[in-house]
Amino acid sequence: ILIPLSLVSLRAQQLKVTGGNLKVNNSSLVLQDMDLVNDGTLSSTDGNVVFTGTTTSTVSGTSSVMFDSLTINKTSGEVQLEQDIMIGTHLALQSGNLDLQTSNASMADPSTISGASADDYVQTSSTGTLSRPVADADVTFPVGNSSYNPAILNNDGGTADFYSVRVRDEL
Repeated sequence: ILIPLSLVSLRAQQLKVTGGNLKVNNSSLVLQDMDLVNDGTLSSTDGNVVFTGTTTSTVSGTSSVMFDSLTINKTSGEVQLEQDIMIGTHLALQSGNLDLQTSNASMADPSTISGASADDYVQTSSTGTLSRPVADADVTFPVGNSSYNPAILNNDGGTADFYSVRVRDEL
């Protein structure tokens, strides 16, 4: 990965794209115990952005974020969204949650999600939703709030339509 210094500033625990493009192509960008602030352009073609470590990380900024592939691999902590994101091909939930908070995560068509479990899922702790295409097959939305409550949708006999899901705890 070639990153011109004028585009990215590194501070303790923060990768900030301030202008121009940060491209992750055919490689992985590993952010260990770091936040991602996108005030420029982040693009990923056949690339993977991996959040690792033991503290909570955030995705924020003024510009939209498009991940080709996103991996959550936190031994503790989670990844919290402070802006909407788009995931092109794959979301891997290896360890830890992706907490949407008030933001939305949209999956492209086609795309996949792997690794979801009672410990590793997309957390809908506020008004944020997970959007996925659903056609004539069962599609799992690995969501929950304080616990894992996956939803399975099937657009029986239909072509792919996008559905958005969030779970809230019973009042």
